[in-house]
Amino acid sequence: AQPPPDWAPGRRYTPSTIAVYYATHQTRPLEQGAKKKEAAAEEGSDESFISSLLSGSENKGREKEIQRAEKAAWVRCALGGTVAEVAVGQDHVVPGMLVLHVVQADSTFERHLLETTPDRI
Repeated sequence: AQPPPDWAPGRRYTPSTIAVYYATHQTRPLEQGAKKKEAAAEEGSDESFISSLLSGSENKGREKEIQRAEKAAWVRCALGGTVAEVAVGQDHVVPGMLVLHVVQADSTFERHLLETTPDRI
């Protein structure tokens, strides 16, 4: 078994007492190459999306954001994995920087986190 980290008060946080989660669908995925051209043709570019928000014709953008938020869910990470494996997890879109939620396993806070949709955090 691995020892608890030095920063843990009372050294009570160990791999067996914590849970690590990420939230799915936190932002629009950035497309690359041919997929970027297809997405731009279908949805318009990021610039046109921002322009539509600024010009007041944001309903299309808002509807897509609502649909994205409705799909958001918490995914528990395997503690034996790597950060790279988490970053490319199913439906995980990294919103500019990797965000992981570390909580005490089987705690009131973990239950509260799982009962709350990610867009409410």
